[in-house]
Amino acid sequence: MWHSHDFHVTHGPGPCRGHSGAAARMSAMTPLELSSHPASPPPTRVALRVGLQRSGPLLTLFWRVDADPAQIAWPAPQPPGPADELWQHTCFEAFIRTDDGSAGYTEFNFSPSGQWACYRFRAEREREPSPPPPTPPSLHFQRLIDGVQMVTQLALPDPATDEDHPGWRVGLNAVVETTDGHLSYWALHHPAPRPDFHHPGGHVLHWPAG
Repeated sequence: MWHSHDFHVTHGPGPCRGHSGAAARMSAMTPLELSSHPASPPPTRVALRVGLQRSGPLLTLFWRVDADPAQIAWPAPQPPGPADELWQHTCFEAFIRTDDGSAGYTEFNFSPSGQWACYRFRAEREREPSPPPPTPPSLHFQRLIDGVQMVTQLALPDPATDEDHPGWRVGLNAVVETTDGHLSYWALHHPAPRPDFHHPGGHVLHWPAG
């Protein structure tokens, strides 16, 4: 069952695909549709949605890619564990920051190979020199006739539950590689002329604490 928490999606000019107005309130049962950046449209039909479920400090993301599986390059299975540069191939990503205006945030990468990455930043693209070791996320990837689905679970940064906690802002993203090597970049909202998942204007999902 989906968690009952509500969240908000807000965006600036160029509304998120499937939504209108300055903000949209929806139940966590509702899958969110990601759009490809206009600078890198996929050469084949692709649709990408993600649903969310939260239980305490744990956030579960249900990724669904609708596409011809023969047209998408899926990374080969690897031993589970951390790895760098997963974004160079098909990869799902989440950017999470405390919703208090601070510049720091955490980036998660989830590869269909079973590998993952977690990076902590003190400001936009400024990596923390000695971040604490992350809690390993869980990944489950499944091929379907008409695409794939992947379930990832991670521990939210700063999992405070007191009333003063401001909650989180989240960016949901993906890189999809086709078999000809083309990369398309997907997000809830693209705030820049070129794909830029680190841009705080793309972290448009607001999730309350508690």
